[in-house]
Amino acid sequence: MAASAESMKKTTSTKPASRGTKRSPYILAIDVGYSSVKAAYGEAGKRPTQLLRPANAGLKRLMPVSLSGIPDPDGTIVRVTLEDEEWVAFPKPGVLQATARPLFSDYPFTPEYLVLFYGALINTGRDVIDLVVTGLPVDQSQNPDVVEKLKARLKGKHKITPKKTVEVKDVKIVAQPTGTYIHAIDSLRKDAVCQSIMASGRVAVLDPGMFSTDWVLIQENALRAASSGTSHQAMSVVYEGIHNEIADKYGVGPGPQKIERAIQEGQTRVMVSGEWVDIAPMMSRVGGRVAGVALAEMRRDLRIDTEGGIDMFVITGGGAPVFKPVAEAAFPACKRVWVPESAQMANALGYWGLANVTIR
Repeated sequence: MAASAESMKKTTSTKPASRGTKRSPYILAIDVGYSSVKAAYGEAGKRPTQLLRPANAGLKRLMPVSLSGIPDPDGTIVRVTLEDEEWVAFPKPGVLQATARPLFSDYPFTPEYLVLFYGALINTGRDVIDLVVTGLPVDQSQNPDVVEKLKARLKGKHKITPKKTVEVKDVKIVAQPTGTYIHAIDSLRKDAVCQSIMASGRVAVLDPGMFSTDWVLIQENALRAASSGTSHQAMSVVYEGIHNEIADKYGVGPGPQKIERAIQEGQTRVMVSGEWVDIAPMMSRVGGRVAGVALAEMRRDLRIDTEGGIDMFVITGGGAPVFKPVAEAAFPACKRVWVPESAQMANALGYWGLANVTIR
């Protein structure tokens, strides 16, 4: 939305009335996941800048010393200050020393989460963010105390470096998979059949992430909270399972983070004891097993509201390629399955769409 000129009120002065420019609201739509941070930011009504970074954060002193003399060859690591200590956001998995990723439900209230949020704030280059939209796992998004606690944490003034303060004026929090649903409405606006289904039918949105697999049921554009839920059978369990299979065969495993990094970089093998190991077959086998358990939990939650079946399936998140064939097998009567072109970014882009509607 282009900035508009606004005439100033006339006064009794003989000087001509001055004209000012109204500032367009600035939005940060962000999905702080356990594996990656996805964000879309910019002025309302305009095409957003997109950000996709590893969801890794730690104290700067835990960064290894690069023998090449280039500590950040990709130029993506961000340095921030939290409680008078220097932290880094966005190093690749496994880079930080002596750290353990916070894979638990209180993640949004950890220092690591806030450091990643600060990393996104720095990337915007702004001093004021008018609206932040983000999401929580379905079970947490239905808890008003958790929602208000996270709002209070993200809203207000944040001193993110000794010389940089950013003010967040307002925060909106939704159930994570609803972002993808909003993105689907926008992406499929030229598909008359899909638009008809979303307006009048039942749409299940499945979001397999690192820590949790979340789903929501949306019927006639209304969220059915009782049929929405969360499973902890997610991609972290897949990576651990692959690590264990390799360890059983070789006596030592690469570690879940090394497997995660290979997947993020589009690789199908990891090095173990000086030997390359193909992880593609294990990804299919272990992933199918984990997805099967999560889908069984999902079917249990959906059984009351879906006696007439699911009209459309939307699958998003980093685990979409693994979960899609299992979901199709679990719901064979559903013939329309849609996976966003950029499944990882779908929630953030949906939050961006919601923010633009909310802020006007």
